[in-house]
Amino acid sequence: MSCGGGGGSSSNMTPVVSQTPTPPVAPPSLSFDELKDQYEGYYEYQRQWGLNFINASSAYARGATGAGITIGITDSGLDNSHQEISISRLSADSALNYSDYTPNTRQKRHGTAVASVAAGRQDKTNATPMHGVAFEADILFVAIQLAEPDPNYDPVDIGNDDGSGNVSDAPDFTGIDNFFSQLFEIYNDYDVNIVNNSYGYSGNIIDYTEAQVRYAFPKTITEMSQVGTPDSEKTIYVWAAGNAEAMQIKALIIQVQNYYQEWLIIFQKSKAILSR
Repeated sequence: MSCGGGGGSSSNMTPVVSQTPTPPVAPPSLSFDELKDQYEGYYEYQRQWGLNFINASSAYARGATGAGITIGITDSGLDNSHQEISISRLSADSALNYSDYTPNTRQKRHGTAVASVAAGRQDKTNATPMHGVAFEADILFVAIQLAEPDPNYDPVDIGNDDGSGNVSDAPDFTGIDNFFSQLFEIYNDYDVNIVNNSYGYSGNIIDYTEAQVRYAFPKTITEMSQVGTPDSEKTIYVWAAGNAEAMQIKALIIQVQNYYQEWLIIFQKSKAILSR
């Protein structure tokens, strides 16, 4: 009579030999043209006409998707629950509301649209009709309270220029100058790569002289100039321009070349594009 037992042993067991697993075979790399066609084939790309207009697929095929880049956006508000806004790519240093300013739905619309065009998520489906230009970039958003634009686009009084660089009878813009110099200091300190600004004073840039602008906003201009910072490490500041049909492009270009050397000015596509 034998007893059933478990865990018996045998001297005939073959030892297991350790083997190095075979690494997976890497998928074949696509050519530039194949990658370009792949990006252009996505529904989101096809429905956002601006991507094709700027030939964004060529940049994507070269690996420029915004990864590793931080875009700063100054606007009146952001709806961070919008489907195009990726919370994981929205910087924790963003300032979306304050004790004395909480943007309402209307105030969030423009900033949300700007953020979506700049860095809206790409999900490679037809769930939404677009993705952003730099769909893998991070966003540092700073909400500021903005007034309604002057319907007549009349210039603001920032003093009288005698033609020799001397300004007189200028209103005190110290508070505004301090505010914007501190705002731009944030972007510079956080090493933001590029900042979009969709706001400005009423009037066209040719309504003001260099002396007037420098007299009214000395701290802001100094902060934007980023003196001592290598050009390759400077933050690029972008302003949208050309919403007013009275804009005189030729004079504007001359003015910008003279003293706005740290700015990137963007016009309507039917007008011109000037970069510095």
